[in-house]
Formats: sequence, structure tokens, C-alpha cells
Amino acid sequence: MKALRVLFWETATATPTLEEILCPCPDVVLPPNTPVTITLNTGFEAASGTLIPYGSPDDNWIVVQDPLANTNEPRRADVVLTPGTWWPTPFANSRWISILPNGGFNQLLHPPIQSRYRYCFCLPPGAERVRLTARLRADDHVRAVYLNGQLVGGPGGSFLGNPLVLSITDPALFRPGRNCLDVVVEDTRLVVTGLNVEGNVTYISP
Repeated sequence: MKALRVLFWETATATPTLEEILCPCPDVVLPPNTPVTITLNTGFEAASGTLIPYGSPDDNWIVVQDPLANTNEPRRADVVLTPGTWWPTPFANSRWISILPNGGFNQLLHPPIQSRYRYCFCLPPGAERVRLTARLRADDHVRAVYLNGQLVGGPGGSFLGNPLVLSITDPALFRPGRNCLDVVVEDTRLVVTGLNVEGNVTYISP
């Protein structure tokens, strides 16, 4: 039997941020050489393996920037029903998310405007073979994708075209503890706005 080891990831601050609450990176006991998968899907609760109900907040994706004057950031993104036939069917085991429960219908400012969504995940020190793969679509398109502040993709992923595909394996882009994936969505029309992501992060525990 392989021995267990305790991984000390980080020390929590006195007043935790929303990112720390959603992604606390606690001390974890894992067997060595254990394959781990972290699901990035929007509108999906990985712990229960179920889709999040429409109109509910997403437990993992955060809105960190939007063009609206009457909202506070950061906050959880909202899971939204596809508003019309122009939005493709969501990727498997995912749903569309947006800055408002109605996708911002009739509330968007004059385009072009941008919103930024964030997903944070934890990696233990010494994690091996880390890989992030994802497919992304947005209304109107994904302007840019950042991993820990480094540009890793975009533009692309228009709801009218092919999804933007990411496959990231460069160890220099990942770090022990909390890692954050930021997706910038740009809107060029005054209708609705949203993001749909299917993907995961995989690694081998040290």
C-alpha cells in the first residue's frame, strides 16, 4: 500500500475573498501518483455530477467584470436558459452562464462591451503532468483567455462558428495553490450575453 502524505497548500487570510471561499486550497491528504480531474464546465456541479438549475448561481464561475453600473463584482455567474435559436445547444454536461439571470436582455450598454468570467482551481506543490483542456463559446465571442494573468487563447469561440479550443501543458503557466482561468467575453450587439465552457484540468498527485 502506498503511503499517504499531507499537502499544505496555503494559509487562509483573516477575511477570505470570494475566490478563497469558492476555491480555498485547504490541506489535503492524497495518495501519491493519484490521477486527479477538475471539471471546468459552466452550469455544472462536479461534486454531485448534476447540472445547476436555470436561474441559479454557478458554484464555481465568478463574474469579475461587467459593463453594468448596478452590479457588484466579484459575484457568482448566473446559469441561464438558451434565449433563442441563435445560441447553440450547450456542450455536454454544461449550461450557459451570464452576468444576469436573463442574460442581460435589454440591459446591455452600447457595444462593444466586455465581461470577464473567472474559474479558480487548486494544484498541490509538485503536481505532475498538469494539463488544461477546454472548448469555449460565447455571445458574441471570446475576446481572450488568461491563465494566471498570461494570455493563452482568443479571440474565437463565436456562437456562430467553431468553439475556441484550449490545450495547455506548459508547466510554467501553472503554480502551486490557487490558479485562475479568466475568460473575456466581448459583445458587439445589444441583445444578450453569455459563456459556455466544457473542459477539465488533470494532474498526477506528487
